[in-house]
Amino acid sequence: NEQALSSPNGLWVSRDGVLYILDLGNSKVRKVDKNGQMTTVFKDDDGFGGGRALWVSNTEDTIWYAGVKSVKRWTAAGGSVLCAGGFSGLGNITQDSKGAIVATDRSANLVYRIGPDTAKAVIAGTGATSGGGDRVAALQTAFYGVRGVWFLDDNSYFLATHEGCQVWYIDTNGIAYIFLDGKDNNKSHTGDGE
Repeated sequence: NEQALSSPNGLWVSRDGVLYILDLGNSKVRKVDKNGQMTTVFKDDDGFGGGRALWVSNTEDTIWYAGVKSVKRWTAAGGSVLCAGGFSGLGNITQDSKGAIVATDRSANLVYRIGPDTAKAVIAGTGATSGGGDRVAALQTAFYGVRGVWFLDDNSYFLATHEGCQVWYIDTNGIAYIFLDGKDNNKSHTGDGE
């Protein structure tokens, strides 16, 4: 079946309710309109490499997506291009309020901002599994298994860690605050949806 999904592992919903799906097994990004009709936006013949991250621009003409070790950008005019590589195990991507793509590297315990020249800059994490903490600079705090990331309009942001099951708030000065701590300080992820 041309429309059958195979290992969908990334979702994006536009402001007007259109659903985008990272269809790993078919190496395609799919679009489901508000009437439930699914179409293929594009196929990456190189595959997605086990990714789960997907981000779609407000104009829906640019799509960023990530495999385990790289972040790519697709545009209607230029197709897919590699934007940044050399990651250990990407978690998620988003765009900050200034338009830069931000990626979490769960295996490296780091958060990167990807510049227009594709240079990566660490904005949070030390690469370690412990250290720093509440009210300490994000660049001096360990975010063990950092996975989720979301920016607010003022360029502050939230991070979610896989290990420890924590949600952190990073203010505009780069200071980290525990927002939610894992149940009984749980130190491991127990499974999606639990």
